[in-house]
Amino acid sequence: MKVFATPLMEAKNISFNLKANENTIKKKLNMEQRQHVYLIFKEAINNIIKYSYATQCNVAIEAEKNKWNLRIEDNGTGFSETLQENKREGNGLINMKRRSALLGGKIEIASTQNAGTKIELVF
Repeated sequence: MKVFATPLMEAKNISFNLKANENTIKKKLNMEQRQHVYLIFKEAINNIIKYSYATQCNVAIEAEKNKWNLRIEDNGTGFSETLQENKREGNGLINMKRRSALLGGKIEIASTQNAGTKIELVF
């Protein structure tokens, strides 16, 4: 994740911080789970780079018992729910939701115009 995101963020002058707790480092996901989590992460990073005009991106991955949590936050322009409702949901967001369901989890996307976006995956 860090290898993928760091050069892209640097090219756009976005400060990037990736944090994982000790339990996360010790725990392992199976190959299918890793793929879904990574592709959700990758889509979120690409959206930040393309659309957010952010200067900061923070990613946290935590594993506690049988629960995983991935949070991706930026301080970009965000978008209002009204703007989002007036546009057709893109394939990226659809794929993120589909992958979340395949993990048996839930993904929440919270964004406010001019206040950034937060994506949280729990599975």
